[in-house]
Amino acid sequence: MSKYTTSSVVLKNIKTAEDIVDALVELGSQIDNDNSGENGDEYLWAETKKAGFENNFSFLADKVVFHSSANSKKHGIKAYVDRFIKEWSDRDGYYSEFDVEVKKLNGDAEDPDMTGIYAFSLVASYYS
Repeated sequence: MSKYTTSSVVLKNIKTAEDIVDALVELGSQIDNDNSGENGDEYLWAETKKAGFENNFSFLADKVVFHSSANSKKHGIKAYVDRFIKEWSDRDGYYSEFDVEVKKLNGDAEDPDMTGIYAFSLVASYYS
């Protein structure tokens, strides 16, 4: 069995909560074509369909940013990313390891004032 990795890098100017959603969707979509909707509707989760979303990542990002009980806003944007990765890995067991990094290019990524330019880096590993 071999270990494989795939990665994603996103630069995003975050001004609104919708920008956070877009960044999360883009971060995941660069890695996983099933959950991004690229490989067809047969990969949609039942709860994604029921909620009316076109792909699983849009559903998860919306849930994490707008409907999560965890108050990520208090803890900075990294908390949203960590929650998104946890929700993803809890639902999809394909990737066994995630390494995520968030850097605010004009300040502190853990700062509750989340507006700014961010670099998101994600490496996902799987075995085959």
